[in-house]
Amino acid sequence: MHRAQTKAARWPALMLGTVCTLLVVSPAQALTPNEIEHIANRLGFGARPEDRIALAPLNREKAVSYFLRGADKGCEAVTVPGWAEAMFEPQIKVDEAAQKAFKRQRHAHKVELQAWWLNAIVSSPAPLCERMAMFWHEYFPIQVSQTRSEIPIVRQVQRFRRQWAGDFGDMLKEMSRDAAMMEYLQLQYSHRRHPNENYARGFLELYTLGPGHYSEVDVREAARAYTGWRNLRRIDQFLFWWPAHDFGEKTFLGQTGLWDGDDIVDIVLAQPRTAEYVVEKFWHAFISPTPDPFEVRRLAAVLRHHWQIRTLLKAMFRSPAFWADVNRNTLVKTPIDLVVGSLRQAGAT
Repeated sequence: MHRAQTKAARWPALMLGTVCTLLVVSPAQALTPNEIEHIANRLGFGARPEDRIALAPLNREKAVSYFLRGADKGCEAVTVPGWAEAMFEPQIKVDEAAQKAFKRQRHAHKVELQAWWLNAIVSSPAPLCERMAMFWHEYFPIQVSQTRSEIPIVRQVQRFRRQWAGDFGDMLKEMSRDAAMMEYLQLQYSHRRHPNENYARGFLELYTLGPGHYSEVDVREAARAYTGWRNLRRIDQFLFWWPAHDFGEKTFLGQTGLWDGDDIVDIVLAQPRTAEYVVEKFWHAFISPTPDPFEVRRLAAVLRHHWQIRTLLKAMFRSPAFWADVNRNTLVKTPIDLVVGSLRQAGAT
């Protein structure tokens, strides 16, 4: 009895000590200088003087909200230069001199487009938006050299800006209708008599499940589902060309039906592996090269709930793993990180 009373008497002191410990290590306190640099590098391109001032009084949760709100306000601010649309105009090359002049003009436009995008990133008031546009650009990779014009890729980047933190399923369905993607992976020319498997394979291997989680039969059946999909490139308008579509039954990932491309997306989203694959991609981009399996499963459950990328980002950026010392300075900066970060911190264009 005496021991029980003594233990009970010690509870208030133990609780007080626990509360004091939590206050010392609580993420509710203001960011340290190292934490400011960390979040500014991961969610942007480094901390500018004004960023340090804005972030200094914030705690971790409010700092994450600071970047998310900034991305919401700034993502729509970047517009495509008017002259870029002229790159879609048909060119009549009547002789060799005209052909050479056209090639010189096109090369100049390529350089100008690169400078335009780089300057848009450098001067952006919303670094997280630009970071996400770059993330999606790498998630759905396209080689400019294998497209007839650069403007579909510019339009694609604008799409990434608009949908940077939206519904992942909607993003997948948009990309299957995207002019640059359809041309790059030759989905534009897929016909029921000769289904092109390039997009279906990329969809399963690079965008959703990853290697080892689908079969060659699944690739073939998905390719059949996407036959007849077209894009009117000059106006970026999706067109379903029904004479080229395979309306037959398809068995994909064990499910049989009269599937089309959108059905393929819905079936893939129902696979637990898809959310884990997406989380791993984000982990590599924002936390470290080595994902934590337990955290991946936890964040994948968050993502699967509504498939909203914003919800995933909030959970990921507020997680202990994002702020852990062991995960800081683990990501190698790309050349564009170094260039953009240096220009932004110097206040240059």
